[in-house]
Amino acid sequence: MVRQARDGKIHRKKWIPGLIIEPMLPLAAVIVLLVAACAIPLFRLARPGYAYHWLIGVIGTLAAWGLILFSGLHLPQIFSPGFSPLIYLSDRDTFPYTAALSTLLLAVAFTASVHLRSLDWKSWSSSLAAGAFGILAVLAGSPLTLLIAWAALDLLELTALLAYIHDSSDRERVVTGFAARVIGLIILLWAVLDSQSGLANAGFTELTATTRLFMITAAGLRLGVLPLHLPFSQELPMHPTPGTALRMSAAAGSLVLLVRAPMIEPAPPITNTLLILTGAAALYGAWGWATIEEGRSGRPYWILGTAALAVASALRGQPGASAAWGTACLLTGSIYFLSTHRHMLLKLQLALGMLALSALPFMPTWKGALLYEISPVNGSSEIGQILGSILMTIIFMAAHALLLAGFFQHIRKIVLPLGASERWINVIYPLGLMLLSIVHFMIGFWDLPSLGTLPVTAWGGGLAVILIAVLIWRVSLSTPRVPYRVLAIWRRIFSLSWLYGLLWSLYRSLGKAIAGVSLILEGEGGFLWALVLLVALASLFAGQGLGR
Repeated sequence: MVRQARDGKIHRKKWIPGLIIEPMLPLAAVIVLLVAACAIPLFRLARPGYAYHWLIGVIGTLAAWGLILFSGLHLPQIFSPGFSPLIYLSDRDTFPYTAALSTLLLAVAFTASVHLRSLDWKSWSSSLAAGAFGILAVLAGSPLTLLIAWAALDLLELTALLAYIHDSSDRERVVTGFAARVIGLIILLWAVLDSQSGLANAGFTELTATTRLFMITAAGLRLGVLPLHLPFSQELPMHPTPGTALRMSAAAGSLVLLVRAPMIEPAPPITNTLLILTGAAALYGAWGWATIEEGRSGRPYWILGTAALAVASALRGQPGASAAWGTACLLTGSIYFLSTHRHMLLKLQLALGMLALSALPFMPTWKGALLYEISPVNGSSEIGQILGSILMTIIFMAAHALLLAGFFQHIRKIVLPLGASERWINVIYPLGLMLLSIVHFMIGFWDLPSLGTLPVTAWGGGLAVILIAVLIWRVSLSTPRVPYRVLAIWRRIFSLSWLYGLLWSLYRSLGKAIAGVSLILEGEGGFLWALVLLVALASLFAGQGLGR
């Protein structure tokens, strides 16, 4: 059954064969990626002596990219199979994410041309599957569909990471991150069950402010923002190419919920508290990104900093700003994370990346500057609320400036020459990186804000951030660098890894205690010990007067 969108609502229509083509294009892209992901191990089994995985990956990502971009000409598109309550929706809110994610996968395929000897077939298969499930999560038109996509994406990422990582401490961090995402999934499920819409047919259009707050919290928890949670404060030992595809696909699946369910008035009182926590996460993530020595090890900080700005935009009721920061997280960040060699277009690539991240007028992140509007919760005119809103705006601008300064600093450190023996690699490698900037600017021009309704901060916020970033960069040049040991201590404190380690130790101790009690009760004197415990409990209840 096909469903068409009118006035933001979902309406059922009878099956019309002519309408199936356009709504199926985004899902066709997902199917292409999944077929390519499955074809790689099959070719490996059939022809073990031949390396077809890169060619299959390029063909699959190129076809999916074309289908996604072509589907953008016919929006909105809603499709739901007649035998299932699942709803898939492609509209102006989510198209930037599907376009960004498909472009990222294509860029991964193109830039991997310099790593053909170091990338195995498992890397390719997991990257394509992660991208497919990430696009499915972005296309989710109902919370039920998003829940299923999240579960599939989490299981895939957990399996892929555990297959690569064999160190016990790293595997423990992977499981901890997976547990945090499962909690976010449970919060989303709770939000849907708490709403009056019902789980199967619920969309994202008729949600209360409380339900939206639950959903923003669920997305923030999965992104490590609410509360501040960074299980991967040190990047896991994975190749940067499949690692970027896995991490960015998971981030996109959570970022889209911030666009689907932004905060509305009247906002719950706890919104201010969440906004403060988000500001702290943004500042910490941006600071970690700007101060880390090896930029590729700072990918968790980049995702945390940009995702925190997206969460803050959703809390302030700015879905357009949230989408701007989300696409910057995927595209601008991947420009650096996929750049492992210097090439002839590196300076142009640096300039385009800086402009895309600057939030200057008519740049891709221009809508992101809407976050800097002085907007107290529920439009309060109290002096305290206004001053608090100004302080939060300053914090978000400082975080933005740190992200900008860190990007400029890290991308200038790329010194390894391309030096490929095949000429086609010298062409396709920079082309893959340039596609990220080109599509980012296309999305920005396609989704320009209405000029007549923009606040003053949207026009001047980007320039102010650039001045702050230049000041930070100049100060960093003239100031002695903080010792690495001191930075490591501060990162450990503010990442709250010590707190999660303490909770994990308490959990283990509790498990050992329960196991010890079970061993005693199952032994020869177990019956006598059970009687002793029963008498002790009865005495305790009698002493409290509970037996009267």
